[in-house]
Formats: sequence, C-alpha cells, structure tokens
Amino acid sequence: MTLTASQLADVLGHSPQAVVHAAPVDVPVVETYTARELSRAASRHAPTRISRQGVAKLLLDTPPSAERIVQGRQAVPVWTLDSLPAALRQRLETAARAQDYRNAETMLATPSRQWQPSGPVCDIADDEWNQAAKKRDVLMPFLVDQSRPAAERDAMIAARYGDAFEHGISHDYARKLYQRTLDRLAGARDYGRLEIYLPKHPRRKAAPDWTATESNLADLLPLLDSRLAGITTPANPPKAVVRSVWHVSFEEYSRLVSQGATEDRAARLVREFLHNRAPFLPHSRDALLKAWNGKLARWLAREGMPGALADLRCHNGRKVVIPEADIARLRWSASTKTSGRLDEAWREEYEHLSERTRATGSKTGRCPRVVTRAVNRVLLDGLTARRQGKRYLDKLLGTVLRNIESIPAMHAWVMDDLTCTLEVFVRNDDGTTSLRLIQFIAVMDVRSRKIVGWAASLDEGPTAELVCEAFLDAVRRTGKVPHHLFLENGWVFGRANNVVGKYNDTGEVIIAGLAEYGCRVHHFTPGSPTSKGELEKAFDLVQRRWERHAGYTSRNQRIAVPDEFRREQIEMRRKTNPRDPATCRYNFEQGVRAIEKIVAGYNMTLQHGKLKGLTPDQAFVAFEDHDNPPISLPAKLHWLLAAKYRVTVKLSGVRFRHFGQDIRVRGGNLASTERIGREFWAVIDRREADCVTFMSLDFDDVFTEPLRPVVDYDESETSPDSGALKTEYETKAQMRRVIEDQYRGQIDRFGDRRVELLREAQQESQAGAGRIPLIDPNLAAAGATGEQQRTELRRRRSQSRQNGGRAQRIAASNGVKLLADVAARPGIDDAAKSIFGTTDSPQDT
Repeated sequence: MTLTASQLADVLGHSPQAVVHAAPVDVPVVETYTARELSRAASRHAPTRISRQGVAKLLLDTPPSAERIVQGRQAVPVWTLDSLPAALRQRLETAARAQDYRNAETMLATPSRQWQPSGPVCDIADDEWNQAAKKRDVLMPFLVDQSRPAAERDAMIAARYGDAFEHGISHDYARKLYQRTLDRLAGARDYGRLEIYLPKHPRRKAAPDWTATESNLADLLPLLDSRLAGITTPANPPKAVVRSVWHVSFEEYSRLVSQGATEDRAARLVREFLHNRAPFLPHSRDALLKAWNGKLARWLAREGMPGALADLRCHNGRKVVIPEADIARLRWSASTKTSGRLDEAWREEYEHLSERTRATGSKTGRCPRVVTRAVNRVLLDGLTARRQGKRYLDKLLGTVLRNIESIPAMHAWVMDDLTCTLEVFVRNDDGTTSLRLIQFIAVMDVRSRKIVGWAASLDEGPTAELVCEAFLDAVRRTGKVPHHLFLENGWVFGRANNVVGKYNDTGEVIIAGLAEYGCRVHHFTPGSPTSKGELEKAFDLVQRRWERHAGYTSRNQRIAVPDEFRREQIEMRRKTNPRDPATCRYNFEQGVRAIEKIVAGYNMTLQHGKLKGLTPDQAFVAFEDHDNPPISLPAKLHWLLAAKYRVTVKLSGVRFRHFGQDIRVRGGNLASTERIGREFWAVIDRREADCVTFMSLDFDDVFTEPLRPVVDYDESETSPDSGALKTEYETKAQMRRVIEDQYRGQIDRFGDRRVELLREAQQESQAGAGRIPLIDPNLAAAGATGEQQRTELRRRRSQSRQNGGRAQRIAASNGVKLLADVAARPGIDDAAKSIFGTTDSPQDT
C-alpha cells in the first residue's frame, strides 16, 4: 500500500514538510516477479520448457503479492519467491543448479545473459548482417509497442517481411521470429542490437578455396597420411591403432579450422580422406558421419587428451552372466504362454528364477536389458512363430530368390485356381434363376507371364476335370508341352490323373499323365503363396480388369462388396416382381466371352520389370529357346491329349470310371481268347465319350469299340427281344461263345476225365460179376435181416401213400380237401368211408 506525505505526517506526528525533507531510511526491498519472468527462469537448461500459461495455472490458487506496471501502461500481478507453490520453486531450483547458481533467488536476481552468436562476430559474412538489418527494420516497431493483439501483429510482421525480402512467410513463422528475438533480449530493451536478428548458425566469411581431390588430399593432411601409411594390418588393425587414427584425424581437423577453413569444410575433407584410405572404419558415409560426430564431441570435451577416445565401458565392472536354466525357462514361458511377450514372462516366472537373475530387476517391472540380451529376442521370435505353426515360421525364414530370367519361355508353366469375381445367372428348368460364381483355372508361362490357357465352369469349387481342361486348353492353343509344370498343392490338383498320372499298389503305371510327353510335374510348397508369386501377381492384374464388368462382387465379398451389387442382389431375389438378372448380370456364356477378352487384353498389355516393356505375347516369342525347344504336338497327335487308362480285359469286358461316368465295353473285338486277360491302354475322348479305342502296351494291336448302352428298367417287359436289352444279350452271348468254343475245343482235343473215370468204373463192375466175396457169417445174417426190414418199410410207405390218395379222392368227391399229413395217416381211408358214407369207386379199388 502506498501512503502520501500528509498521511505519513499524521501517523508520525510531524508536519508534511518535515516528512518530505527527512533523511531517507534504508527499507529492505522484496523482489517480485511476473509469470513470464518465472517461466523464462524455470525453462533455462531444463529438459522440458514451461510456458507463461503453464506458470499461470500453477499460480491459480496463489494470490499475487502485488501488481506492477509493465510497458508503461499495463498492470500485471507479481509474486515473491516465498509465496510461490512448491512445484514451481522446485523447477526454479533445478534451473539454478543447471546454471551453477547458488539457489533460485540468486538466479532470479541476476539478469539473464543476452544471446551471442557462436564464434567471432568479425567472421560473420556481410550478407548475414544485411539480412539482420532488414529483420530489425521489420520487427523493431512491434518490439517497442507490444500492445497489439497477437494475430494482428503476426499478420503485419508477415506483410512487412514479404516487402523487405521479396518472399512471404507464414503467420506461424512470423510469430516464431518475434518470440525468438524476445528470448534473445532476455528482458533487456536494447532492440537496436543487430546480433539478436542473426540466424542461429550464421554463415561465415568466405574461407580460402580448399579444393579437395584424391590427388591433393594427402598434401592437405600430411600427418594423417603418414599415420595411415604406417599401419601394417590395414584390414583389421588393433583398437589402440584405430584410436590413434581418430586422434590424428581430429588434430588435422583443428589445424584446418585454425588456418581459416570452416568447421564443416574441414570435417568433410578429413572424412573423405578416411573414407578412401581407412577400410577398417565404417564403410558407409552415413555411419562414418555418426562415428565422427560422437568421437569429435568426446575429443573436444576432454580437450584432446590422450584418453579422450577410450572406451569408458571398460570401467563397468564384471559382466553379468545369466544362468542357462533361467534363459531356457524364460524362452519357454514367453514362447508358449505369453505369445512372445518377454516382460510378462519375466513377471510370471520371477519366483522360479535364480537369485543372480532376480537381482538384476524387480518382479513388478520390465525384464532387465541384460536378461533380454541373454534370452535373444530373435531366437524367441522364431520359437513363438513355431508355436503358432510352421506357416508363421516360414515367414520369418524368408523366401528364396529365384531368377526367372535364366529360363526361356515354355520351360515351366504354373497352374492355380481362382474364384472369378464375376457373378452370372443361370435359368433353371422350373423357370427360376440362380446366381453363381465362375470357377476359373489358369495356366501361365513363367518366363513370359503369358496366360497360355484357362478353363471355366459353374461348379461349386475347382474340380480335377477343370484342371485337365485348363491344361489341355493351353496345349491346344500353343501346340506344345512344357518341360516342367508346377501345380497347387491341393487335393483337386492331385486328383487330376491325366496330368499327374496314377499308379497301382505295385507301382505299375495305370495312367501315364504328362510323363509320357517328357513333362515333369511339381507341386508348390504347401502354405507358401510366395512360391508362385508371379502367378499371384498375374491374377491380381486380371482381377483388376474384372472390376469394370457387370456383376463384379469385389475381392472380399463379406466386407468390401459394392452397394450397387448388394442392391441388385436384393432386387433379383425378391419374391414379388423380382428384377430380371439379364439387366445387370451376364449369363454363363457371356461371362466366358468376357473372360476371354480380359485374358486377351492382359496378354497384350505392356509390362515393365521382368518383361522390360514387352507384352506377354511378345515375351512368349522373344524368350523362346530354339536350342532346346519343347515337345510339339501336331494335329495328327492331338489324340494323345485324350484320357488314357490302363485296363485289363475280363470275361465281363472292360469297366472303368471316367470323370464320374461308368464306362463299360464288351463284345466285339474284346470277345477273343487272344485279348481276354491282356492289358491295354483305353483311350477315350474327354468331350465326346461315346467309344473307346484300345491299344496294346506295345501299340501293335489297335481297335475301337462303342460304349455299352444303359438298359431301361422296364425294357424287359416292354420289348425284351429288341433295343438295348437285345444288344446286351448278344454281347454277353459273344463272350459266352468264346468260352464255350474254347471249352469244347479242349474236350475234343484232350477229352473229359470225368467221363473217362465213370467208364472205367462201369467196366470194372461188369468184369467182376461172377466172383463171390468172402464175408463174415454174422455180418451176412445181419445184412439179410436188414434187407427184410428195408423191404417191409418200403411196402408200408407205399401202402400209406395209396391210402392217402384214396382218402383224398373220397374227400374231394364230397367237396373237402385234406391236408397232406392228414391223408398220409394209417386208417384214414376207413375213416373217410365212415364219415362220408361212401365206398370205393371202381377206379380206387
């Protein structure tokens, strides 16, 4: 509070004149500080700066000690050092210790040191002074009068700067220049000092022209040249020799700077010489620059002392050795329990580790660095990937770099299936329509990237028949067979027997496959799309061309399906008044024609990279190897593309499966003893399977037979003597006649042993009729008794049958039918007479 002279005179009891003319009294002055002054002081040499607004937030709960008039017109609150909060006083104490002050009070009492440019002022270039003068003219009016709003001030500074330097700056940069000048003033009002407007690193005056070439670098750096020439093992010198080279390099650097070269120019000269003459130092210029900056800072800090470049890690003491059991436990826990998270494994296994390992860190913290290095993060990532599966481990193992430029065209083909992203419609027999996706299998030449063949169908998934059709399409288009064929490692491709072949249990060839053409079939690595990267890229380019056609479903139909496609599907699937699919979808034939155009367009499009600006069609011709051409298939040999099966002729003919169809052939030329039981190649056309051509294994015997017809179920009742049933009976009769003729021929030639033995037995019985054999008398008597018994038994059976027949006739004449067992009972005839009151008819007597 301020008191006037009259008020003070009333308090002291003196006159106002005596108070005015009284001698001054020494009253202690308490220093006060604004929020801006505290922010500047707390931010000196601190790791993080604090703004004026940040200081104001810390002082919200602290009432100001007084007010001060700033810039002659504005009253701002001020605080004493003792009234500041503890957090702010702590920051001030930290800044004071960083600047070697006794405490914060001493630092605040000492005026801030104004900014000075690095190096002598006389060495700064003249154009830097000229630009500083222009900046002073731009900024000084705003430094003197700081009452304008910040936005208006920044806009005016940017406008004046553009007029002075003929190029504009942003408002943010204008504010940055203004604030940088205030920081350099450090509270002083010496706005005319030209140094505060210089850049952070002003350019120096032109130094002597240090032109450096490989021929004169040795003359510019004689000491370094002499030191490098004295190294006896330049490939791998000792560490002490390397440190001496760095020492000499820095000494030469200091000498060049003292002779007038700039620091950057001198450093570049020395580094260039080291890069050319010191192979034991880092090879890349970037690594050499980083090593130079680090070692130069240490060399300057210790003023070039002999031990300035020594490795201070030698004083770290004995290296901590982690027991192998702890390393193994942490690897196992991290790879099998925590998916590679080593910090979590450390906390989980902490109680099970040894005392030495636990001493390196706490249970609740992160895994210590020394333990992490011992566990080996790279090896841990490999174990974690193996835990997830071999496919994840293969990604870490990397791919194999293959040079396809070393092979010619037609050397290798690749095949794979692709779900076509074009939806087509199919009209069913009941009048409804179905929406289907086309299954697409392509064959591509590896060297030229040309799609040489393809096949499409409406199956639910790729089939073995579709695989064969795609390969045969490629062979028909090119007329050739490649040396190698690479297939997807899938079940469908493995079942394509006409491509990969088939063998029986004994290892005999049933279906030859492509091996008979000299083509070796391989399979891609399972679960490795990179093994067929060229085909995947070709598929990507083809799929991009499908995007412009109607019915495009997108590559990920669950997530990225277009809204228009979804709306069209809803309209077509409505139960009432559905939309005609022909208005927005291809049918299957139209979709196949669209694919044909897409494939042709891909083959005619220029490709860079491996093809070097050629189209796949051009590359297919340009990269052909005329010294080792592939197998050519002229038109007369196209029958070799038909399906071939190794079959055995049986009595029922030949029977085998052809893509789900039951093929049966018998009769005709097969009905021959020379062919029954022999093995033949059965050749059948893939598209028109109406007949089969049989070839012997040595291709000497060739004949063709039609397929056996299918007989209707009711044909045996409607027309048993005509049609397919009659034909089948005739073919069976042919096979029967073959066996019958063979059988009769053998009987006529060699006789029937069964008949011969019967005749021999009959002749022996006739020849021995006059002999009387010697037998036991008792046995003879017993035999006679038995013969009498058998005779009596036969008589009784005959009488019983007669009585039963008589009783049946008596009962039948009276309209009654007796059961067989009742009629055979004794006395049934007398019973019948008494019951029916009749006597035997004359014919019964």
